[in-house]
Amino acid sequence: NTDAPDYTITLSGDSISAEGVQVEGTTVTITEMGDYHVSGTLSDGQIVVDAKGEDIRIILEGADISCSTSAPIYVKKALLVNIWLAEGTENTVTDAVSGGSQKAAIYCKVHLELKGKGTLNVYGKLAHGIKSAEYMQMRKCTVNILEAVKDGISCDQYFLMESGTLNISGTGD
Repeated sequence: NTDAPDYTITLSGDSISAEGVQVEGTTVTITEMGDYHVSGTLSDGQIVVDAKGEDIRIILEGADISCSTSAPIYVKKALLVNIWLAEGTENTVTDAVSGGSQKAAIYCKVHLELKGKGTLNVYGKLAHGIKSAEYMQMRKCTVNILEAVKDGISCDQYFLMESGTLNISGTGD
């Protein structure tokens, strides 16, 4: 979205520096429309989207996010969430075996789109790799579900893969 403001979120082990978002400890909460550029490593934290009626684009630019208590990327509310994998980058999300009640390493309660020319590696150690409570669309990117106790991808409505590469291995279902 060319009209959306740009924000930067930099992950540094056990801390986060960010603009345009709420940061509490190692949790970033996105509440407004915008393009959120995320880079770095977060050893135990998460990105939460709680933006009623807004389109959100999370641009992963070499991000590695692990969370021991929930989904590393958890979308509670939004109109649409687009996770954009920046070209030439490798990104990883990992939840924990002993986590809370998360349904996946990426858990989205709304429409989820994965796009871009980068790579996303997913480790769903408690349940699914990626879970969408609505539909999920994938275009151009490479998604590697490397571990999932249940499904690699679970969608309540439908999954549409327009292009890209999807590799699923190490799943329970």
